Amino acid sequence: MFGFPSLITKVLAAEGEGGAAPSSIWPTIIMLGALLLIFYFLILRPQRKRDKEAKNMRGSLSIGDEIVTIGGICGRITKLKDETITIQSAGSTLIFLKNSVASVTKPAKTKDDEEEETPEQK
Repeated sequence: MFGFPSLITKVLAAEGEGGAAPSSIWPTIIMLGALLLIFYFLILRPQRKRDKEAKNMRGSLSIGDEIVTIGGICGRITKLKDETITIQSAGSTLIFLKNSVASVTKPAKTKDDEEEETPEQK
């Protein structure tokens, strides 16, 4: 029967009989390091940046913002709590977790924004 243990013994016996010289492990280590760097810069770093932007957006939600949820429901925020928001959408009142907000389509106007508008813009 030809199995893994017999394969190892045949390889070791071939090395003892003047087989190929042992190769260096450095090229393998360098290649592995390069793959890890590529993985970090192409996958992990951009994902962390998107997560940070989403966290900042969800932290800056305010009453009156028009939002879109991850399920595609559009509405205006009417109440804010620590982890939940209440939105008004098409005459219905819905309660969502803050994590379910995908984007803010129209931020609420603040007093500063209203003061900056000139009478011509109104």
